[in-house]
Amino acid sequence: MASTLPRSAIALPLEAWGNGYATEGVHALIARAFDGRGFDCIRAETMAVSLGARRVMEKAGMQLVRTIYPHYSNPIPGSDRGEVIYEICISDPR
Repeated sequence: MASTLPRSAIALPLEAWGNGYATEGVHALIARAFDGRGFDCIRAETMAVSLGARRVMEKAGMQLVRTIYPHYSNPIPGSDRGEVIYEICISDPR
């Protein structure tokens, strides 16, 4: 049976960065998804150059599973370094 993966997004204004809000939100999302809601994995992705977002995922216990290199007709700076995909599953030790 295929995994059921929830989708969500976190976007904070610049002045909110560095205050732990994203980390707190990701921890809450993971707890909620795994608390009898039927989700077995959560997957997150961001640009490889987005070190802050990557750190939030790592602090939440997510593991890097792959890097992809999608083609964009109007790429933004840093997109040439790809996008990283992180994942955490209920069976993973936390």
